[in-house]
Amino acid sequence: MADDEPISFDEHGDFDEFRAYITTPDVTAEQLRPRLVHPEADDDDAVHIEIHIGKTAQELIQHHRDTTPITRNSKIHPRLFIVVDTNDLDNRGVLLVALDEYHGFNDAVRGPIEDKRDELMSLSISNDDWYTARQISDEDKPEAVPKKYFVVYNLLSDQEAFDEAFEKLNNGLSEVNVRDDENDENMETDGDSGNEEGEGDDDTNEQDDNGGDDEWEDEEENEDEEMDEEEDEDEEGWDHYYKAFKPEVQTLSNVKDTHRNRATENNQDPNMFAIIDAEYESQGTLIMRVSPEEDSFRCKGHVSGEILRWIFINFMSWEEAKAFVARLN
Repeated sequence: MADDEPISFDEHGDFDEFRAYITTPDVTAEQLRPRLVHPEADDDDAVHIEIHIGKTAQELIQHHRDTTPITRNSKIHPRLFIVVDTNDLDNRGVLLVALDEYHGFNDAVRGPIEDKRDELMSLSISNDDWYTARQISDEDKPEAVPKKYFVVYNLLSDQEAFDEAFEKLNNGLSEVNVRDDENDENMETDGDSGNEEGEGDDDTNEQDDNGGDDEWEDEEENEDEEMDEEEDEDEEGWDHYYKAFKPEVQTLSNVKDTHRNRATENNQDPNMFAIIDAEYESQGTLIMRVSPEEDSFRCKGHVSGEILRWIFINFMSWEEAKAFVARLN
């Protein structure tokens, strides 16, 4: 096979070079290169910088696909690249873009330039995976990661239905196509134990009438309490993009009229929010913008939880998000 003949991504193996695209006039290639070259690198050959002033991340995705074929001798990563769209490289940071990810979509995360450089390198040699790269941490900067930044308004009378929809929105694409190997292993172990030791378990239970069962029940109750505490801590932690709110007046007009003041008081996005209402089951989450001009669209499925985050990190513009959702629907 010729070195320039196309092969599949899986056939190729690791890629040790990457592209970075500058889309802002406030950063030059000369300023950027020292920040993208790893301190332990012998030279800067692994970093390929291109300048595309004004281009969006979505436009660069197509450009990257067109100009980065996978051949036997190709070195530049065809699915990972960095977008530099601001000169605030430490707080707002840069965009790390990943194409054709495990959940079936293109995706991106944002953060300080050195962090995303190292993350890209780790992903390139499979030391890390995109599921982990998407996780929120306490160290994330608010300029880069919208931690509990978006309001989700509850316009449902059924609280249980809202809770289910809200959890789905917060999870977004994270758990899509992810196997819970640990649970699978536990189920297999439990099944094997039951088949081999079922009769013995019955004998033990019959003989343990002196309080053994009570002790066992106490341990289970303690474990349940600990799990509940962990869930409460998780709910209060920085691990979600959305916070729920149920307004006293359950109308869309009231939400639009009061959102800006309420969001500003709570340090949340004053311009964009999501709504779970009576049309959620049939039409999806209502995603709304009240400024710079009022607009809205609906999005169904797990991906609806990603839309506002993608807009916030500049992976998509509002118009690009609308077009993206229209193609899905």
